[in-house]
Amino acid sequence: MNFSKTDQEQHQTNIDKLTNSLLPIDVSISSTDEKVLSFGWTVLKPEYHNTVRRVSFGDVEIRSYFTALGDNPGSMCGAPVSLSWDFDVDAVNKLHLDEYESQRGTPRKGRDLFLDPSVREAILMECGFDLREIIIAANRATLDRQQRRKTVTSLRYAAMHEAIEKVSRKIKSVRHLANKRGPSIIRNTL
Repeated sequence: MNFSKTDQEQHQTNIDKLTNSLLPIDVSISSTDEKVLSFGWTVLKPEYHNTVRRVSFGDVEIRSYFTALGDNPGSMCGAPVSLSWDFDVDAVNKLHLDEYESQRGTPRKGRDLFLDPSVREAILMECGFDLREIIIAANRATLDRQQRRKTVTSLRYAAMHEAIEKVSRKIKSVRHLANKRGPSIIRNTL
C-alpha cells in the first residue's frame, strides 16, 4: 500500500503527539513485606500536559550497617573493611530532612576517608574476626592488587600485541594456502 507524502506527514504527526503524551509512572508491587519498584508508561490526557511537576523529600532514614571483612583490593595494604548487607534494626534513626541537614556537619574529604591498615585491623578484631581471617583477606587483597597492576601494565602494549597477532594470522593463512595450492599462491597473495 502506497501512502502519499501528506498521509505520511499526518501519520508522523500523530505518532509525535502520542509520544509526547507518554510519561513514565512508578508502580509499587507488594510481595511479602518488600516493595518492588517497576516502571511503565501511561498516556496522559491533553489537559495534564501543562501541570507543574514538583519533587519533595520527607524523612531521612539513617541505618547502622554491620562491618564485614571486605574483598576490595583498593587499599594500599592490609585487609579491606566493608559494610555487611545486614543492619541493626534497633539503631535505625528517622529524621526530617531539614533536621538532618542542620545536624550532619561538614562532609569528610580526601585523606579523612582513608583508614590506616592498623585501624582497619583493630575494627575487624573488635567486630569478632580473628587474626587468621584478617591475614587471609589481606593476602587475597594483595594478590588482587598485583593482578590489577599486571593488567594495567599489559594494557599499554595491547595495540602492539593485536597488530602482531594480525600479522601472525595473515602469515598462517598464506602458509596454509601455499601448502594447499603451491608456492605460486604466495606471490599472488603478497
